[in-house]
Amino acid sequence: KIYRYPEKTRMKKICLISNYSYHHMSFFNKYLKGQNKDNFFSIIKQLERKYKFENKNSKSEKSQKEFMYLQIIEFFHLVIFIKRFLDKHKFKLEIIERHKPSHPDFAKEKDFYKFFFEKDNVLSFKNHDQRLKYIIKNKNLLFITNISSLGREILSVNQKVFFYSKWLYRFNPSYFQKSSIFFGVDCNYEKFEKSILKILNISGKNYYKHSKKLKKTISAYVPKKENLKLFLNKSNISLN
Repeated sequence: KIYRYPEKTRMKKICLISNYSYHHMSFFNKYLKGQNKDNFFSIIKQLERKYKFENKNSKSEKSQKEFMYLQIIEFFHLVIFIKRFLDKHKFKLEIIERHKPSHPDFAKEKDFYKFFFEKDNVLSFKNHDQRLKYIIKNKNLLFITNISSLGREILSVNQKVFFYSKWLYRFNPSYFQKSSIFFGVDCNYEKFEKSILKILNISGKNYYKHSKKLKKTISAYVPKKENLKLFLNKSNISLN
């Protein structure tokens, strides 16, 4: 099943890969709690100007804090864009949780997304194997993330995924590819929407063409014995 390519689908559902941490909730409580949801984006834009910086090599405490906030603001951008897309196109959303149900932050993660999506959309998996089974079962579902490594795993099994980045691509350009259909680099909502609809409607043939155009630093390799052997050989690692 993992070797097949996805097809155009009428499924009106997308899936967000959660990047939530307690920093997101702290940030939300500090700047957005109690605010009208319609004003979230304008508030985020103001914070963007406040924390935006360019010196990726700076080791100062101030710069490290700014970088953390920049990561959070980027994810908030993505969540707000998704909310806008859902409302406009009447799509449903599912969210692959970051924390296991047994983790103390799982309940907080669910509460966090309710601020944006109101309904409880967070899935619950006991382990990573269950996540992968869910992904493979939903061959034509589109998964959306910014920097999650799970997005690479999804790409490696020939499934639809979209990586959004407002700023972080500047600090790790090899992780992103602006020319690829699978990436939205520094795009506004209109470009984001257009990209999502394009991937949703992609044929297996076109998916294959686009996947072959990915640059070598986009590390998403089909799980084959040959690829595992190559990795072990190049890394000088052995399996016991």
